Amino acid sequence: MKGIKSACALIVLTLFSALTQAATAVEMARQAYFLIERDPLDLDQRNEASYLIQRANLLDGDEPWVAVAQSRLTLVSGYKVGQRHDRRAYEESAVSTARQQAERAVRNGPNLAMAHVQLAMVLIIQGELRTAWDHLNTADSLDEQSFYPWYLRTVIAIHHKDEKFAAEGFKEIESRASQKYQKRLLLQERMRLAKATKNLEERDRLYREMIDLDPDYAYAWGNYGSFLLGQKRYREAVHNLERAVELKPYGLAVSQLAEARRKLNQAF
Repeated sequence: MKGIKSACALIVLTLFSALTQAATAVEMARQAYFLIERDPLDLDQRNEASYLIQRANLLDGDEPWVAVAQSRLTLVSGYKVGQRHDRRAYEESAVSTARQQAERAVRNGPNLAMAHVQLAMVLIIQGELRTAWDHLNTADSLDEQSFYPWYLRTVIAIHHKDEKFAAEGFKEIESRASQKYQKRLLLQERMRLAKATKNLEERDRLYREMIDLDPDYAYAWGNYGSFLLGQKRYREAVHNLERAVELKPYGLAVSQLAEARRKLNQAF
């Protein structure tokens, strides 16, 4: 009898340990994913996310959230320069690997909305918009309050220059955007539509709104400075690029600041 009780206790302990490990894997993978989402260009956060993903994978390599986070990390690690949903902005091998990881996430967790979201994100980059749309519909049916299905549907609408659907999408995204990074993504898509429709005044307003959203975000100042440089508004460009470099001296801002100063000196 004592042996049976011990065996039962061991089974319960083993099951409890497995459940605890699985839950921990989910938590770590989720944390890693959203660390990346908050600021994909921050190397420190990316390294922290990588460490969390490795730990989660060791605990439960079949957990779909692990594959979701792996796919997101692979994408940002393969990012070069350019628009977030443009294939040319990434190393081709990174996009291919990220797709395989996202497809594994869907196989392992067909009822996990973010698995379908992550696969849709990769499919959009690869230009497979119809299949991406289907996965976003699935994600929306699994989590109707999620920010991401409407966000990525709007990305597709802007690709097609569908202003009517984009306007509806912006409203839906705004109602779901609770985090600062989500509001930043919304502004980026508004900017992309303004650029596609050649609305310079709207682009200028949105760049300033991005700075107001987070005055300590170097890329907001740098992106506005880059826009001003392109508009030959050199004095304003210098001011914004100087602020960007002060906050974070990343390469593009440094080089564009030098160019803006040179152009400003040539103007006098």
